Amino acid sequence: MFDVGQQVQAEANDVVRSTLAVEHGLCTALVGSIAWFADALYLNRSEQRFFPPDWLDPTCSANPDFAMACVLCQLANYGHSVIELVSKGLDTPSRALLRATSDLSYMVVALSVDRETFRSFFLDDISSPKEHWYKLFSNKKLAQRVARSDQSFGLPQEWTQYMQEFRDATGEFFSEAVHHSRDSILIGSQPTVPGTDRVAFALLGGPPSGSKHTLTHLATVLNYGLTTFIASSSRRPEYFPRFAHQEYWDAGLAIHKEIQPLFLQMLAQQEN
Repeated sequence: MFDVGQQVQAEANDVVRSTLAVEHGLCTALVGSIAWFADALYLNRSEQRFFPPDWLDPTCSANPDFAMACVLCQLANYGHSVIELVSKGLDTPSRALLRATSDLSYMVVALSVDRETFRSFFLDDISSPKEHWYKLFSNKKLAQRVARSDQSFGLPQEWTQYMQEFRDATGEFFSEAVHHSRDSILIGSQPTVPGTDRVAFALLGGPPSGSKHTLTHLATVLNYGLTTFIASSSRRPEYFPRFAHQEYWDAGLAIHKEIQPLFLQMLAQQEN
C-alpha cells in the first residue's frame, strides 16, 4: 500500500513542479529567506543585535534577537512543511497546516512592530498558556494588532481593509480543513485529475488540482509577515541593526528583493 502511495506522491510532485512552478518556487524562496533571517538573528549573541539589547527588558538580560529567531525558525519550518505536503499531493492536510502557518505569520507582524506585545509574549508569567495566547493572539485581537501595524506604516486604508477581508475569508476557508468539515472531507478525498473531469481517490496522496490556491495563499502570508519584519527596523531609527554574520542577513534580503516582481505578477494573474 505504501509503495503505491509513494508512486502517487512522486506523480503529484512532478505535476506541482511543472504546472505550479511559479507558486512552488515563490514559496520555497520565501521559506529560504525567512530561514536566513532566523539564522542571522540566532547567531547574534553579543553586541551585534537586530533589536536594541534592552528591547525586552531594561537590564538586557533577555536577548530579543534569540526570541525572534525562534519565531522565524518555526515560521520557516511550518512553511516548508506545507510545501512538502502539497508536493506529495496531500493538499487537505496542507491546508490545515497552512491555517496555523498564517496565524504564525500574523504573529510575526504583531511581535515585530509592537514592543509591548513582544515583551508580554516572552516575559509574562504564565499560569495558563491558553489564556496567555487568547489575551494576545485570539482571532479578534490578532486582527486588531495587524491592522494597527498596517496603519503605523502609513499604508492606505484600502490596503488595511483588503488584508482584513483577506484574513477573514481565507481563515474561514482553511479552517474547514482544520475542523474537518463535510466538504473538506468529501471533496478533499476526491481531487480532479488535471486536464480531465475525472476524480481520483486521494489515499496517501493524489492529484494536486486544488493546490494552486494553497500555494498562492502561503506565498501571500509569508511575504506579508516577512516584509513587515524587515520594515520594522525603520521604526527604530535611533538604533542601527548589527549582525554577527552580516552575510546571512544580506542573503535573506537579496532573496526577498529578487522575488517581489514575481510575487506581484502572481497576484495580478490571480485577480485576472
